[in-house]
Amino acid sequence: IEDGILKMFLYDEFSAIESGAKPTGSAMDAERMDSSTTYRSPPTTCARNLILKGETASEDELIKNTRNGILVLDVLGAHTSNRASGDFSVAIYAGYAIKDGELAFPLKGGMVGGNMPRMLADAVLADNYKLVGSGLSPATGYMPSIKFDNVRVSGD
Repeated sequence: IEDGILKMFLYDEFSAIESGAKPTGSAMDAERMDSSTTYRSPPTTCARNLILKGETASEDELIKNTRNGILVLDVLGAHTSNRASGDFSVAIYAGYAIKDGELAFPLKGGMVGGNMPRMLADAVLADNYKLVGSGLSPATGYMPSIKFDNVRVSGD
């Protein structure tokens, strides 16, 4: 992705054959739902070197500039997202409500959903890159906090 435009897809050997494309060397040795690398199954497609660029602000600024919102710290169900369309709906595992630019109270649950490609088009990045694990996968990376507008939220 360059300047917000998808320039190419990532392919491991198998997905390249299925798509009639050439492999891009974008694979990882890991079994689904396993937290370590393994050679028991063939490699699978994985983005290993993704860097997000764009307008940045401090995480505190992003919160202060949010009248009503939520700060999501962790979700459950990210693996159920539709990889073809980018649509997702996940449960909030940990987070806080934001009211008038301040963290108001911890969230006890709820859901967030939307379309990730559309949301990324208007995202604002925080300048606080931190190491983020990806749950039951050996893939981790440095990611900033990201502010999204127009996300569907349900729950109390």
